[in-house]
Amino acid sequence: MYFNFTRYFNMAMKFNLSVKAVKGLVIFLSFFLLTGLPVVAQKKSSDLFHTLLFLKNDSVAEGYLRNYLGHPSGPNGLASQITVLDSCMRLNTMQKGFSKDKKYPNRDIDSMYTWYDQYEAFKLFWVPRMANLAYGNNQPVVYDYPLMLNVIYRGKHVTGYVADDNYFLGRRCLFEIKGTGHAKAFISVSGKLNSKRIGTLLDDFKDYPEMADYIKNLDKEAVKKNPFVILEFLDKVIDAAL
Repeated sequence: MYFNFTRYFNMAMKFNLSVKAVKGLVIFLSFFLLTGLPVVAQKKSSDLFHTLLFLKNDSVAEGYLRNYLGHPSGPNGLASQITVLDSCMRLNTMQKGFSKDKKYPNRDIDSMYTWYDQYEAFKLFWVPRMANLAYGNNQPVVYDYPLMLNVIYRGKHVTGYVADDNYFLGRRCLFEIKGTGHAKAFISVSGKLNSKRIGTLLDDFKDYPEMADYIKNLDKEAVKKNPFVILEFLDKVIDAAL
């Protein structure tokens, strides 16, 4: 989630929360807001993502996201607002009377914000990226269009995202090294660590030898609370090598 961290640091001071605790709250809220709603309930604008698109042609579009219309319910019985199956964003002004949806291909979008009107302070920030949703050296899972990814972590050299595939792969965390222009999945949003996942993490970060010992000694509870601690360490490794 791309929050104004200053706002939340001030909130931390007010409620005597640590910066670490506030970061955890931000990540939790991001995952919460990404959770889908029953399709039958997604008819009012208050149930939809209010969306602000910044297009590559320097124009701006605003409306309510109606991508759920093309989404079957996942195993949890919910239809996600945005998934990896979406090659475009479908907006509607939801004005009284008849208003048509307008589609904006991901390739034409520079970035976008989404929020629920009743939770306007909690905005999610998204960017389209070509991405491989497979872990490690597993068979690549790549679509022929950029996926709309939710920005969760933004470091000096690394950006972390969440991609939602509510039907097959689940929600996955991805990383992008600055300058590469593509993202790669490295762990699930649940942060579950086992010997298999340790192995794929070693494959994902094999270009950074300093990551090996760190990965082998990861604190499972810390990763479960915030999978992006791995990227925070990677950022330090890259910075130290420059």
